[in-house]
Amino acid sequence: MSVLFNHARRHDFTDHNPITLVRQSAKRRTAPEVLLPSEINLLVHSLRNRERTLVLLAAGTGLRMSELFGLKWQDVDFAGKQVSVLRSIVKQSVGPCKTEASQKPVPLDPRLVRTLRTWRRSARFRQPTDWVFASSVRQGKFPFWGQALLRHYIRPAAVKVGISKRIGWHTFRHSYSTLLKANGADIKVMQELLRHASTRVTLDTYTQAVTPAKRAAQTAVVTQFFPGAKTA
Repeated sequence: MSVLFNHARRHDFTDHNPITLVRQSAKRRTAPEVLLPSEINLLVHSLRNRERTLVLLAAGTGLRMSELFGLKWQDVDFAGKQVSVLRSIVKQSVGPCKTEASQKPVPLDPRLVRTLRTWRRSARFRQPTDWVFASSVRQGKFPFWGQALLRHYIRPAAVKVGISKRIGWHTFRHSYSTLLKANGADIKVMQELLRHASTRVTLDTYTQAVTPAKRAAQTAVVTQFFPGAKTA
């Protein structure tokens, strides 16, 4: 609203911005839910291939819902073990990413690469320009509706395995962030993995997290979803 009124001022539709005096608390009213590695492990093993792939990607990369469903197969670099986030999709409308920082490549742990390969083999739409999670109902022209998959498949599966926490797509991003911190990831590495825009300009300009550090931080988290399994 503030941006809208500022635009109106520039074009002389109004002489002031009434939103300027609106107070808004930055404090959360409730703490976000966070899933433990054991809960994520229980959940992914109770899901079908499609939802399992979605949950592992969400919890193992921190991708936002709009970014997950905005992925196309051409964005996935299997050999380089990374994915490029080039677009987002909200209510089946394709648009740019949330911020410039959001468009940075995201590393993929080898287990996530294998999970994506398995999903591609069974997916009906698997051409480079196809959506990674293309909807068969929409003949592949649009991806699945994320909230519908959450409501009809992921939340019921969570209840069945005894997870009482209220799960949303952002729950997986919060969980990823929490687990990165718990595993001792450097704050700069965390910022780049989560692709947050930072106000610390000097740090952003002169300090770059190297790819091995980001891969190591991500692997430390994903390893907890696969107890006893090998990394490659």
